[in-house]
Amino acid sequence: MRFWNQIFIIAVLCLIPSLIIIGLFKANLSGIIIIWPIIFAFVVSKFWDEIIVKVEPLRAKIIKDMTTGNMRIVGPGWHAKYFWPEKVHKEISLEEIKLAIKEDKYETADSPVTVSGLLVYRPDIKYLLFFIQREKNDLEEILNSLIRNAIGEILSEKKSDDAIKERPEIGHRIMEQFKQQVELYQRRNDAYEQEDILGILVSNFIINNIKPDPVVQQAKSQEEVEKRQRKSERTETETFLEQVQMWVDKGHTVEKATEIVLSMHGRGKRIVIDMQGDTSKASSVKPRIDLPIDDKD
Repeated sequence: MRFWNQIFIIAVLCLIPSLIIIGLFKANLSGIIIIWPIIFAFVVSKFWDEIIVKVEPLRAKIIKDMTTGNMRIVGPGWHAKYFWPEKVHKEISLEEIKLAIKEDKYETADSPVTVSGLLVYRPDIKYLLFFIQREKNDLEEILNSLIRNAIGEILSEKKSDDAIKERPEIGHRIMEQFKQQVELYQRRNDAYEQEDILGILVSNFIINNIKPDPVVQQAKSQEEVEKRQRKSERTETETFLEQVQMWVDKGHTVEKATEIVLSMHGRGKRIVIDMQGDTSKASSVKPRIDLPIDDKD
């Protein structure tokens, strides 16, 4: 209606100079058919930029009424405005904004993990006025708090190893949980409070890194080293016993078989053998190593 109302007003106003020109040149009133369209086209071309507002994709413009101070938002496309008193107050980008979530420690079902990520959001054109009125640092502080709450809630249900393996799925669940956090923050008794409207649309949350807490990771690494060491010692012990048994099966006593195997491995070995069964029958002897081989002695 803004557009056609103004076109009608311009058309009526253009009749005045048309009649004046006809009167000056004492032309026939039929001349208005030629003069009026020319004047009308000229006036419209001069005021076109004041009547029509073009908004590029991923942009929005805020139009302000200079008499009342009221503002309205228009999105991508062509829009009509009053050449007076409405003016384009501000142009806002609707492109995605990326907020880095710094690495922090979170508790899982069994042990802590550290998580860092990237939150992707963009201004919500519906609540753009609230978005631009909020300080950037204030908004980022709120978003950081909400996303950390969402991360904590999701990870508390998972074991650390599962969380690390299921990183993409965890990231999606955190994003959905974060959306709920935003809604809960903005809603009070099913009604939006203006001071709590963030004016954003959440696009994505990406987990850049999720790993065990350094202290826990170091403990696990040490445990793995000790586990491999014990396995190596068991393997060496089992090999030694197999060789002793081989010589026992050939008819040697356990003592002799042990001496032979030790000589094969070099001197300086110390081993304790538990003799079970009758030593007079070599084949029934079952040696058992009670202490690991010590190469240093």
